[in-house]
Amino acid sequence: MDSLLDDPTWAEMHPLPCTDTPWPGVQCEIAVYIPSTLFGTFSILELLALRSNPTLFGEIPSSLAKVPTLRVLSLSQNNLYGKIPKEIGGMVSLEQLDLSYNKLSGSIPQEIGGLKSLTILDLSWNGLQDFSHNSLSGPVPETLSGLKKLEYLIIEDNPINSGLPLFIGTLKKLKVLSFSGCGLTGPLLPSLSHLDGLIALSLDNNNLSETISSDLGMLPNLDHLNLSHNFLTGEVSLPEAFINRLGKRLDLAGNVGLCTRQKFKKNSKISPSFFTDSYMFGNKKPCYIGSFK
Repeated sequence: MDSLLDDPTWAEMHPLPCTDTPWPGVQCEIAVYIPSTLFGTFSILELLALRSNPTLFGEIPSSLAKVPTLRVLSLSQNNLYGKIPKEIGGMVSLEQLDLSYNKLSGSIPQEIGGLKSLTILDLSWNGLQDFSHNSLSGPVPETLSGLKKLEYLIIEDNPINSGLPLFIGTLKKLKVLSFSGCGLTGPLLPSLSHLDGLIALSLDNNNLSETISSDLGMLPNLDHLNLSHNFLTGEVSLPEAFINRLGKRLDLAGNVGLCTRQKFKKNSKISPSFFTDSYMFGNKKPCYIGSFK
């Protein structure tokens, strides 16, 4: 490169560093998009993964619906924008759909509820640097209640700004459910305690209110529960065995209205960081108020 800099004619002969004669030491990034003519009815694709391409931009082509054999569609970590095409609902063989880490906007198409074979639906972002999040608005369409095979439902950091979908408790196959940072309002649904296969539940950084049902602590497979930074109130009546089993995988921090009547040992996996006595509910037995870690 130094020798080229010493040659005053090089830049004049090759003014564009990203041509057929690229400049040594210069890395060029060419912006590309997904052409709508790429997919046709005769395609036999089963897996399409175009992940981690920050120079891939444009809208998701509706012509993807012409690939009836597609089982996995992953377009995460790109710069795709616009609405999710409703035609995706016609991809009846689709089992995994990942559109996270983009700049998608608009509402979640009702037609996605027709993907009866879908097991993974990820429309979230994870807040990594250099990647923008989607901005899908709510409420979550009722038609998603038809996704009876769904195991992973992840819609993090999108402005849903409504209550938890009432049908959530009917998705019996769910293993991971996350609506972190979605502006959810209202109470925790009692039907959450019907999801016996649930392993991880993340509803943190929302505007959820009212109390935490002790029934959540009876879920046999639940190993991660994050309800932090909401407006939950009242006594935490989760079973002590459940609290001790989860340890640091239970996060209730940032709910200033929560309290507990349980006293935890100093060497407990989870303990309130500070307590004050409070005679709540007209009961003289103290309810200790603190933030859980």
